[in-house]
Amino acid sequence: GNYVGASPEAGDDHNWWVWHVGADYEKYRESHDWITEFGFQSFPHPATVAGYTGESDRDSVLSEIHLFHQKNGNGRGNTLILDKMRGYFREPKDHESTLWLSQINQSYAMNLGIEHWRTDWPASSGALVWQLNDCWPGPTWSSIDYHGRWKAAHYGYRRSFGAVMASGVPAGGEVLLRIASDLPEAATAELTWRLSDLEGTNIARGSDRVDLPPGTSRVDGPRLELGREIDRRGRDKLLLWLDVTAGGKSNSNVLFFTRPKELELADPQVTAEIAAAGDGFNITLTSKAPALWTWITCPDPDACYSDNFVHLFPGEPVTIHLKPSTPLSLSDLRAGLIVRSLRDTYTRP
Repeated sequence: GNYVGASPEAGDDHNWWVWHVGADYEKYRESHDWITEFGFQSFPHPATVAGYTGESDRDSVLSEIHLFHQKNGNGRGNTLILDKMRGYFREPKDHESTLWLSQINQSYAMNLGIEHWRTDWPASSGALVWQLNDCWPGPTWSSIDYHGRWKAAHYGYRRSFGAVMASGVPAGGEVLLRIASDLPEAATAELTWRLSDLEGTNIARGSDRVDLPPGTSRVDGPRLELGREIDRRGRDKLLLWLDVTAGGKSNSNVLFFTRPKELELADPQVTAEIAAAGDGFNITLTSKAPALWTWITCPDPDACYSDNFVHLFPGEPVTIHLKPSTPLSLSDLRAGLIVRSLRDTYTRP
């Protein structure tokens, strides 16, 4: 396939403008085709990286062994990851933060494309991602690494490919909200939105009922006029939170008015309550300020999580179920649980 469609009437296409050419992620929105291949790389889970590196190899992801495990362009892929990541996110504080932030960056890039193509009906109604999993431990386009450990993008796909999904593109002082639907029958969507500052104070909010006919993947919702608040507070001081429910399915999203690296995020002070539940544990996360891409890890690198890399709004708990792959006591989990969010990738205690 070409980097971008040769003809909008040609059916499907592969879009590699971002990864191979180096275009900004927003370039995806200029493509109006059924995209059957596109992707962006990230590094795998730190435990996977530890399996093919020694301590001295972890000073930089450009070390010899890191480059050996990169099979795109004789190691060029690692530089591509770093360059694009720095264009959208702040400089990570250490090696492990670089690995995690690369996953957040991949999820951000891929979801931007998916949300566009799912709501570009009738030109497109979705996309196929490259790639699902790995036959080699290293940095790749996968969302599940060599050992079966989910990257941030795989959790993100659950939301961007959800049966119903709300999105929108800020343009000037306006945001046209759109709903993508894969529901087989007509339904009425309950769409709510709220504009908040970076401390989590609500500035404006609203709701709407949107009829979703079957057989189409896009329905336009309300057009939000937010220019006054943007001019007053600044694009780097605002977040737009979306929630949609239809046909028994619910989904959420957060939209930005600038690149995440421009956001001066407050310390979210995330707390975790742990309780034994069924075949594992329920971990309830609560924050005192917006916590973007909040994720948890535990002493078991192969534990399964019902969700991860979630956006937290202050005072609204999110519960994640953790199922360990080997026996894990409550006391060991309490001692080894780590909760981080985007802000932790670049700030030190």
